Amino acid sequence: MVDRIIQGHAADVLCDTGLAQAEQKEKQRMGKSRYLYFRAETPRKGKTVLCVVSKSTRAELGGIAWHPRWRQYVFIPNAETVWSEDCLEDVRQVMLRMETPHA
Repeated sequence: MVDRIIQGHAADVLCDTGLAQAEQKEKQRMGKSRYLYFRAETPRKGKTVLCVVSKSTRAELGGIAWHPRWRQYVFIPNAETVWSEDCLEDVRQVMLRMETPHA
């Protein structure tokens, strides 16, 4: 589970295992990544939340959540993870495709 405090606001990213069907739909919706897939989770406060998961190990590497003060989605990497330029670009591309819930 990714649990972080960002600028005084909790970004509760609830990641759990399973749901292969939902994972497949998210892969199609969010695009292709060689090493990662992005799994939608049910958020506590109604904002879209994605878990970033390794394709090879199926380990949760971080999450993408709405940051209310910045009024944009942010990437929250798990501690002790190392990111290549390609993987960061994949995360960036997904964030760009996400719809902004606020005008």
